[in-house]
Amino acid sequence: MILCYTWSTIFSNNFFMKKKKLFKIVLLGLGQNASKTLKKINYDRNLEIIFCIPRLANKKKTWFDKGILASCAKKLGIKVLKIENINDQNFINLIKKKEVDLIVNIGHAQLFKSNLINSTNFGILNYHPGLLPSARGSGAVVGELINGQNVVGRTCHLVNEKFDLGTIINQEKFNISNNHTMTEVFGILEKKVDTFILKSIKKILKNHKKKSFKTLKVFGRYYPKFESGDEYVDWNQNSKNIFNKIRSRLKERFAITYLKKSFKKILIAEVEIPKKINKYKSVNGQVIDRSAKGVLIKTNDTAIWIKKIFDEKESALVVPNFKIGTCFQTLNIADFIKLIMTSNKN
Repeated sequence: MILCYTWSTIFSNNFFMKKKKLFKIVLLGLGQNASKTLKKINYDRNLEIIFCIPRLANKKKTWFDKGILASCAKKLGIKVLKIENINDQNFINLIKKKEVDLIVNIGHAQLFKSNLINSTNFGILNYHPGLLPSARGSGAVVGELINGQNVVGRTCHLVNEKFDLGTIINQEKFNISNNHTMTEVFGILEKKVDTFILKSIKKILKNHKKKSFKTLKVFGRYYPKFESGDEYVDWNQNSKNIFNKIRSRLKERFAITYLKKSFKKILIAEVEIPKKINKYKSVNGQVIDRSAKGVLIKTNDTAIWIKKIFDEKESALVVPNFKIGTCFQTLNIADFIKLIMTSNKN
């Protein structure tokens, strides 16, 4: 059978479909968010993932996320590279050789230098769980909760040589209540995060004009990674500050206090600010009431209920029942020295 076509048929759009350019993507990062996004990008016919670079543990060649992203990439048939220093000139040369259009970062943590940023056609897109520039740094969500913010959000931005600055590509805001915990807030920010990042990628590739995006020039609020010790409750603070500190902890990383006499560690899981207590001065960190809901602890201004603590022996949340008059450690030099001396004896 012989098929015949007229010239009008041959040159019609239905006969020869113009092949769209495949934009070349490199993805850096870790964990479930990066894995979901990797899948989302991989399913888009206009995007090609050249390789995936999961985050390495510090000074080790093991995966920071225990192989979550690497495993996902391998299942999709995407090449996985182990790169200790992404600003290394050999890696930059590889990016140039592959003619990469865009690097997408979802939690890789290293600071990107200009040589790497300029090695691609469009730069480096970074996903940040926070509204820039008001919530910069790896501790942004914790910092926003501690400061009692009622609006949180997420940002995709083209980076420069400073952490969480550069050019905003896409942002989404979410209203939260004063009772939202960090676990709940992360749940909000991680919902459809892959769709959010993919939309940001397409926005860059379709309309990459510097004047069309907002460049960040102000410092904003910067929250570095919170160091060891942040989990301890200071009963010399007011109730609102204590409440915000405790709700800013993830459910598996409880706030910590110590009994004053025995130095027994107490893991605080849930607290509540009572509505009807006047401000007054007394012994901070002391149990002043108890009921079926828990124990009421004096703070610098009023008091706060501890409703749930985590029992490490039972591996369960329980309602505390400490006697009225029981005291918890407060942060002062005398108690700190005593705690150190007791620890050394043990």
